[in-house]
Amino acid sequence: MSSPAAHPVFKLGEICVCFQKETPYLAKVIGVEVKDGVQQYTIHYEGWNNRFNEVVPGDSGRVIKGTLEEYQIANNLPIKPSSKYQGRKSRKVESRASSSLGGSDIQEEEEVFTTRRMRLMEPRRVVRDDVADKKVEIEFSEPLRQILLNDCRMMSTRKTVLRLPDDGSVEDIIARYVDSMEDNLKPSTLYLMPTDNVEDINQVIGVYTANAIVNYFNLLLGSHLLYPSERADYRKRVERIGFRASEHYGIVHLLRMLSRFNEYYSYRPKAPGLAKYVETGIKMLMDYLTAHHQEYYLGDDSYELPPDVPSTSRVR
Repeated sequence: MSSPAAHPVFKLGEICVCFQKETPYLAKVIGVEVKDGVQQYTIHYEGWNNRFNEVVPGDSGRVIKGTLEEYQIANNLPIKPSSKYQGRKSRKVESRASSSLGGSDIQEEEEVFTTRRMRLMEPRRVVRDDVADKKVEIEFSEPLRQILLNDCRMMSTRKTVLRLPDDGSVEDIIARYVDSMEDNLKPSTLYLMPTDNVEDINQVIGVYTANAIVNYFNLLLGSHLLYPSERADYRKRVERIGFRASEHYGIVHLLRMLSRFNEYYSYRPKAPGLAKYVETGIKMLMDYLTAHHQEYYLGDDSYELPPDVPSTSRVR
């Protein structure tokens, strides 16, 4: 009879969780052998380069069954990215987004500048191996694209700052959008609604997505979505108790966030099928913003000179 070590607990290709200094990471068994009567597993960390592969003894206690998400749920831990590589990549995205939102001295002609900045509005496609529907398409209508283009022009070439709305914050926009839906459906309706009623289902998807967008906005708004001239004011506001960005910033900052939505959405926890519903909800919101953008954006009048610049210095 063969020894127990000849039959590894983990199979070749099996997904597992491997610990590094007491921190769990999603991993995969890419090699199995027995050495001195002990099972040896060659581990590949998901999202890491192959040079980080390592051999882990089966009796080390570092490798356990299941996925990282299952481990986090079982131990009441917050859901985190499945690999350290993702955490490093998110910082690169933040750095790239920060640099793409304006520099200290832009001297290019406005037409050339506008062409370069149009990349900001292009929908990004994110490919993930663990989700069947891998893309979230966000289409910016021409009025919404023009808002972002004008925002780039006013903030970078004319050196103005955006007036924060007294009425028309992200909270206000989303509240009015939800109220505009037929029957003013509430999230609790989801569990009472017949599943064959497509219109009602889309309404509930719209409500859920809109509320999630507010939370997403409060989480993501920061220096990477602000021009340099806006950051000092933002830091002062953040220091206030109970600060919520969605109560202070309006449609322009919302569109900036949506223009980069896919880059941040790519780091969400695994949720197969979610992309389709998110796309439906965002499309409904974008249709509303297109129809009502003039209520929340006044073109050049939405901007003003910084407090330390005389009004006579405005570039026309």
